[in-house]
Amino acid sequence: MDGITIISDNLQLEDVNVNNYRSATESTVRQQVERQILTEIKQGNYIVTTEKPTIVSALWAIPKPDSTYIRLIHDCSGPDLTSLNSNANCEHYSYDTVDKVTANIK
Repeated sequence: MDGITIISDNLQLEDVNVNNYRSATESTVRQQVERQILTEIKQGNYIVTTEKPTIVSALWAIPKPDSTYIRLIHDCSGPDLTSLNSNANCEHYSYDTVDKVTANIK
């Protein structure tokens, strides 16, 4: 499988299902959200499954600036203690500027 491992395989998880935010379910954007989800499936970013996943995160739909498209955002932070973030591997990453990176290249 491509991608990264977000949580350890040996965790004992409880089923968690969080409702989508109004930004993703309002009648004015629902068609855009559904179209974007189909695009994500076609691009291989989402997969269709016959089984409900253990953790289902809530979805936001944010309009892209100067565009008719929306950006889907998965909220992995809730509910507390049972969310994807609650079970994530605790590695921390930081980003540097290009100037800092090029200064370290030898």
